[in-house]
Order: sequence, then structure tokens, then C-alpha cells
Amino acid sequence: MAGPLVDLSRKLEQIEKGDFGVKIQSKRKDEVGLLAGAFDHMSERLARTTTSIDLLETEIERRKASEAEKEQLITDLRAALADVRTLSGLLPICSHCKKIRDDQGYWNRLEAYIQKHTDAEFSHSICQECAKKYYPDMILYKE
Repeated sequence: MAGPLVDLSRKLEQIEKGDFGVKIQSKRKDEVGLLAGAFDHMSERLARTTTSIDLLETEIERRKASEAEKEQLITDLRAALADVRTLSGLLPICSHCKKIRDDQGYWNRLEAYIQKHTDAEFSHSICQECAKKYYPDMILYKE
């Protein structure tokens, strides 16, 4: 009686270490045989459970990586959206002084309005036509 129990004990130690392929496979029809069959069944179920857990852990890691990629993409898109500042639609502009009316009904210099709504900056100069018209005594451009 001690021999089969010692064999059973050794194989259980292997199962305990994670070797679920170990089979006790007793041909006995008594209680020791029933016990061996129960341990074989338990070993098979542990192997399936461990495999399922491994697959779940792999899937969790894959999903975490995918979620991190999505979060990074959202962050990048938000940063890009913050950088994109464009004017669109109709801008009411005075035909004489070229001021632009904003959404609150105030009239703003063209440069101020564009600088407020875009990333554009201005440097001022004078065109040849205005130079001739407003500064006829000065030679600002070579003809």
C-alpha cells in the first residue's frame, strides 16, 4: 500500500511545481486508483486553467498597450488641434478703413483681428502705389 502512495506523493510534487503533464494512471480499481484518477483529472483541469490564465494575461497586456497607443494618439491630436488656428467663413470688413467686425459687433484693425485668431504676425511696410500717393517727395522705390 505504501508504494502507490509514495508514487502518488512524488507525482503530486511535480504537479505542485507546475508540471501538469504528469499522469498518475493507476490501473487499480480500489480507493488508491480512484484517488489517482481524481488527481489526473485535477491535473488536466489545472493545465487548462493555467493556459486560459496565460492567454488572458497576454490579452490584457495587448489591450493595455493598445490603450496606451490610443491615449498617445489622442494627446497628439489634441496638441495638433491646439496648433491649428484658421479663419473660415465670411468676415465682415469695412470697405473704407478695412476694419473687421468680430462676433461681439466690435470693429478691429485687420492686423489685430488676424493676430487674435491665427498665429500670423505682421511687419509693416508701404507699397509702391501708397508711397507715390502719400509720400510723393520721397523716393522709397526705384522705378
